[in-house]
Amino acid sequence: MQIQITQVTSIFFVSMLCLSFHSLAGTPSTPTTVLYADFNELTPGDTIGEGGPALGEPVHTHVLTTEIIEVVPGEHALLVEKDPGITGATRMRWEFLDNIEITEGQVVIAFDFTPSSLDGYSFGVRENGGSSRSFLSISYSNTGTLSVTDSAGLIPLSSNTWVAGDLQSVEITFDMDAGTSTLSINDDVLFSAREHGITDRGVGRLLTGFNSGANGDYFVLDNLSVTAPVDLPLILDVDLEQQMIGQMIGTGGAVLGEPVSITPGVLTEIITTGVNDQALLVSLSNSGGSRAIRWEFLNQIELSSGIVVIEMDVHFDVLDRYQVLIREQSSNASSFLNLRFNDQGLILASDGGGFIGTLGVYEIDRVYRLNMSFDMDNETYSIRLDGELLLENRSHGVSSGRGIGAVLTGFQSNSSTTAAFVIDDLQVGATFIRDDIIFSSDFD
Repeated sequence: MQIQITQVTSIFFVSMLCLSFHSLAGTPSTPTTVLYADFNELTPGDTIGEGGPALGEPVHTHVLTTEIIEVVPGEHALLVEKDPGITGATRMRWEFLDNIEITEGQVVIAFDFTPSSLDGYSFGVRENGGSSRSFLSISYSNTGTLSVTDSAGLIPLSSNTWVAGDLQSVEITFDMDAGTSTLSINDDVLFSAREHGITDRGVGRLLTGFNSGANGDYFVLDNLSVTAPVDLPLILDVDLEQQMIGQMIGTGGAVLGEPVSITPGVLTEIITTGVNDQALLVSLSNSGGSRAIRWEFLNQIELSSGIVVIEMDVHFDVLDRYQVLIREQSSNASSFLNLRFNDQGLILASDGGGFIGTLGVYEIDRVYRLNMSFDMDNETYSIRLDGELLLENRSHGVSSGRGIGAVLTGFQSNSSTTAAFVIDDLQVGATFIRDDIIFSSDFD
């Protein structure tokens, strides 16, 4: 294996890499609605059932009285009230599709709440299947004031008054990676980036109802939704842990976690980057035209609908001329994305719609997590590098009728023989259904 013709250079590079390369991989995911209830499909006058999130219903209504009401023709909402003789706290419980509990990424809980009078209303966010972890508790008092607490205690608010009869559009955002929450009501941010202090569980339940001692005067609930990042089924998973260190990678395809072809002149070697972690070192034997490793998907799938998320860890040895190309299956006519890293440290892009321009910069000796997310139904895509948004909702401009079927990683024309990069944890996740294979998310 050569990076600059000599084995000494290769050994030095790999040994330095072991000190600096730490995988950033996670499973590709997409923001997905895991609970939604607008009540429009339900019949006015009926009570709400306990069928759970698949039916847009709670899992338990406690002892609360409920009724579907018509707000305007075709627009329904849920009226909730409590028997004033019941003095304890009473809250209906909402959980998420497949009983999931979200521990990573961003969770957004939103609902419209209209209180009929000054009374003791209560909302809470807890773990799945229980209520011992208080991610957030919102309490409306009969004096027209609002208080919010979490497991860390009382939260200072920028404002804390409310008016009976006024619509309250509530939005709660949890950054599960940072362990923080943010609350806004009617677009007024009451607090942000509050550390809730819970590390052993995730968000999995919403409570809606009344505080202890409340009169039970009704409130109206509508447009309840919870969105969260849900892992996508993988149609390509390249983790390289089953490969033999020091060997070239094979071309057995996605079923083996390997490419389907490697352009002559491209050298590959499986290297170790730490304990129980391997990666693929890619270099050139001589300069020349554009050269690449071509990765295709399980069963030669080509995706023309749904969400496609492509992620990889990449580390560049020197500033040179590298590229990541997104193409259709078995050919290269459809340019869904041409992402290029040039020898000046710039990141440039083009696609089926033409040249886009410079998106950012890159550095050597740093591991990046590259994320390319395609919405094939809307024909748009976004690019993130280490979570930083480089490009958002750009039309890919491909009009061939083809879908995404390949990822190419390699070198632009006139790359030098010193060019080298390392790739690891290349994964492609997608939501779709085919007659012969089902890889679709349960949450579509």
